[in-house]
Amino acid sequence: MSMASHIDTTQMITIFREAEQEISAERGEFTLFGLFERLDIYGKYDGVVSAPWLKEDGDSIRLIFSLVRAAIGHDKWISKIGGIFVVSEHGPFAAAVREALPNGPIQHGKTRITNFFYDGEIIRDAVIVTSVVPAAETLKPKRKQRAAEPVVA
Repeated sequence: MSMASHIDTTQMITIFREAEQEISAERGEFTLFGLFERLDIYGKYDGVVSAPWLKEDGDSIRLIFSLVRAAIGHDKWISKIGGIFVVSEHGPFAAAVREALPNGPIQHGKTRITNFFYDGEIIRDAVIVTSVVPAAETLKPKRKQRAAEPVVA
């Protein structure tokens, strides 16, 4: 790997991290925003996102692509993206990423995961910008139950 490609990847990660922050401020927070290196093409990444305001459909994929492109401001870095995928924030992939994070949840940061296994496949390298527990999954304190009132006849 040449130093130039390393610098390009580092710059790309910084730019996508800034895009995530801009989109979050405009549209709402992500529960997952990450770049996963493709095994078939070195140096290309798949963007994988989830948010309560996204659905797992073509409209959401087009929306994310256009928001990322607008936040980046030019097409230079788009060529580094192999695809963009929207996954359920409550689904198994988002949960597996959260479990793989060495220091717990991250928001608007940059955590690298290497040799991440999911569904029998290995993801050699991933950069996670945001991965947090969806609101509905956060543990709520249990309400203390009142003792049953005696029935007086």
